[in-house]
Amino acid sequence: MPPPPAPSPAPEPAASAVPTVTVRYWAAARAAAGLGSEQVPGDTVAAVLAECIARHPGLAQVVTVA
Repeated sequence: MPPPPAPSPAPEPAASAVPTVTVRYWAAARAAAGLGSEQVPGDTVAAVLAECIARHPGLAQVVTVA
């Protein structure tokens, strides 16, 4: 009996795919965001931070203090 075929390699992610990270909020940031964590897309820390503030405008004041 011939050996089974080798599994196909996983497809490469698209070059334009933006990674998603888990952002966890504590203390005042948790209160401002209204949740403990969320998945946020972004390819830099600045992009993730901007997306978080866009989703939760109250975070802008917390970030300024931090």
